[in-house]
Amino acid sequence: MRSAQALIFKLLTLLVGFPLSAQVVSPDDSISVAVSDTNALPGDTLTLNTDTVPQSGSQALKDKVNYDAQDSISYDVQRGTAYLYNKAHVDYGDIQLEAGYIAINFEAGVVTASGIVDSTGNITQKPIFTEKGKQYASDTIRYNFNSRRARIQTITTQEGEGYIHGSRVKMVDQKTFYIENVRFTTCNLGHPHFDIVARKAKIVAGEKVVTGPAFLRIADVWTPLFVPFGFFPMQERRASGIIIPSYTDQLDRGFGLLGGGYYWAVNDYMDLIFTGDIYTKGTYALNVASNYNVRYRFQGNLSAGFSRLRTGDPRYAEAGQFSETRDFRFRWTHRQDAKARPDLRLNADVNFATSSYYRNNSRNPEDILQNSFRSSVNLAKTWQGTPFTLNAAIRHQQNNGQQTFSADLPEVAFAMNRIQPFERDGVGEERWYERIGLVYNLDSKLEIRDSLLAYEDPSRLLENNRMQYGANNRIGLTWNTKILKFATLTPSITYGAAFLPQRYTYSWDSVNQVVDTDTIAGFNLLQRGSISASTTTKIYGLFNFNGKFSALRHIMTPRVGISYTPDFTTDYWNYYETVQVDSLGNTEDRFVYQGLLYAQTPGQGGGSITFDLQNNLDGKWRSSNDSVGETKFKILERLNFSTAYNLAADRFNWQPIQVAANNTFFNGKFGVNYQGTFDVYGIDSTGTRVDVTAWEQNGKLLRNTQNTFSFDLRLNGGKRGPTAQSTGPLGLMANSPNYYQIYDYMNVTALWTLNFSYSYQTRVVALETNTTQTLNVTGSIEPTPNWRLGFSSGYDLVNGGLTYTTIDLKRDLHCWELSVQWVPFGTLRSYTFAIRAKASMFNDLKYEQARRQGQL
Repeated sequence: MRSAQALIFKLLTLLVGFPLSAQVVSPDDSISVAVSDTNALPGDTLTLNTDTVPQSGSQALKDKVNYDAQDSISYDVQRGTAYLYNKAHVDYGDIQLEAGYIAINFEAGVVTASGIVDSTGNITQKPIFTEKGKQYASDTIRYNFNSRRARIQTITTQEGEGYIHGSRVKMVDQKTFYIENVRFTTCNLGHPHFDIVARKAKIVAGEKVVTGPAFLRIADVWTPLFVPFGFFPMQERRASGIIIPSYTDQLDRGFGLLGGGYYWAVNDYMDLIFTGDIYTKGTYALNVASNYNVRYRFQGNLSAGFSRLRTGDPRYAEAGQFSETRDFRFRWTHRQDAKARPDLRLNADVNFATSSYYRNNSRNPEDILQNSFRSSVNLAKTWQGTPFTLNAAIRHQQNNGQQTFSADLPEVAFAMNRIQPFERDGVGEERWYERIGLVYNLDSKLEIRDSLLAYEDPSRLLENNRMQYGANNRIGLTWNTKILKFATLTPSITYGAAFLPQRYTYSWDSVNQVVDTDTIAGFNLLQRGSISASTTTKIYGLFNFNGKFSALRHIMTPRVGISYTPDFTTDYWNYYETVQVDSLGNTEDRFVYQGLLYAQTPGQGGGSITFDLQNNLDGKWRSSNDSVGETKFKILERLNFSTAYNLAADRFNWQPIQVAANNTFFNGKFGVNYQGTFDVYGIDSTGTRVDVTAWEQNGKLLRNTQNTFSFDLRLNGGKRGPTAQSTGPLGLMANSPNYYQIYDYMNVTALWTLNFSYSYQTRVVALETNTTQTLNVTGSIEPTPNWRLGFSSGYDLVNGGLTYTTIDLKRDLHCWELSVQWVPFGTLRSYTFAIRAKASMFNDLKYEQARRQGQL
């Protein structure tokens, strides 16, 4: 019974899918065409190519006629008629006519055209009539230049995405046609795969098609789907109208109508789209979207949605058999044209939603699997001819896994790019102090951090300092000079000052045995500063060899830096308070600005030395072909080492050594990446780090604590066979593609792709090593230009089991498309089957079946 209801509902939905309107009929709707389709020429022929127009009588042509033909042009003086044969062409104002045979009656202002019979008996060079860029193909045509009326036998024309075919036509003016036995389709075959057939229709070119009763025909098979009268908008400009919903049937939601609503073309610059979904079991969704575009100024789009998902029966809510989830989303993108205001730019990319919105409302795997959202709105101001810039931004970050979000409302940054205040106007030799550079930055923001529960209860944001604000200043002085002509020395001085709206004071509560924290509001200044210097150079090593491997080049870029920071923990700065922390009288120093914006905990000062070494290896391969010469290739694109030594620390002076390497092979098809961390110090029997070298403690030069190794392999092959089909007038294909062609042998040149990515990670925690391994694979194959099979999957090599897997199948049916998407297992197990017309105007002409987890 349920399947029968579903079938009836789908048929009704398809019927409603064609926009309906009252039929419009001309007062004189009789169509009669009587055109003599003779190709015989008068006995006397005189080859002419003339622009001269005889004029006599009231019906004589009132404009200049240009005409020519390939074989012959003859003129009957008595009748005032010219006859053109083979590839004839006539121009009259904004009208062009091409045909195998054309007769022009200059006195009556009437032209008659038809095709000609070739040596095989087929009619070729059928008339192509063009008026103001609009083309009409026909078998015969009789057109009056003065009245702009015509009678046409068998017409084909294009309106928007669609093609209109008719048997007999009466053209009453430049835009209005009455057609008998009309067929409307978006298939560009001369004999289309599907069409909508009506006995009579009225066409207003570029605006609409109005029909009487119309039936849908597929592959010459009449279907029971019809409309009593129809209206097909063909406007070249956007027009407002109703959006017809599609139908679905889901076990947990019931029967549903999806995507129905209204499209409003507000003006030439923007539109509004209101759509919604509704199900018989109480689930619904509301969506609004808008696109806007002002040429040479800006463009963008905005969308928002709200949904209520109900599953189960409310009567069994106490038994846990009913749930209700409310979700929303908001998306906005805005791009300003770079030429509109070079000194003032506004760009936006906003995307946030409740954590379950896409899981409940989307079948797109990318939407369902995304775990975080990021948004930003940026306003940038520059002052031409000055080093000053101003940026104001609103940012939002959301982590669905941790159920948290943060927002900057707003963040303002003022910057002065590097200037050289002591630079002279190029007079004399450059002095050392002219290379001194000065930079300045001011950052300020209001920051909010909370869980996603704040979306439902905004009052939470006023609790427990979830909302913070502050400002930070940074001033830097830099200088550079050459050392021994091959190294660059760059000293710098940095000063920073944070403006903070409050500070904390701590006291011991002997009654409750806890440390109390009190907030003192007021202006506070947190200062920082440092001095540093670095030097870098490049060392080249070039080695030449005999044989095919002809050369090796090694480039090393060492960098050594030293920095010093004053001790900001002394009583002079008043950044710490000593407070009792337990009943035994133990004390500790606590930072009075702990957790505030821009309040980085100041250290005890001291100095450090940083070391960094970058390596690149290139090679040359000598070809046996002298004309090719030598070919360069990468042996190692990157091999970097970095570490630091803390001059002020009492222990653990050396920082772990960071190693990073990567390379690609086979023209980028195979890539390898590695990142590792190696500790200089060892561990004891409990896994605790000790201030003894790993060599002395554990018998190892370095102790490996973390590794990440990955590779990706990208393979592809095959080639696409010829798919172009010969086309005739209006882009119509003369022959239908052969979708059932049988090949004698398998097509081994089919297009295919196969991509592998592997990741291996280890992390040492105490005495345990945690390991993760994943293997992902994606691929596709196109055995023919019309078939495509794709898949995506992965395997967890540590825990075992396949990761999220999808299989996609697509079939190009010329003017139709068939698609299948299958998620075979997991919590998102589902499938979707759809066959639909490609043309956007027939979005509702489709059959779709979808099932999710719990419905299979």
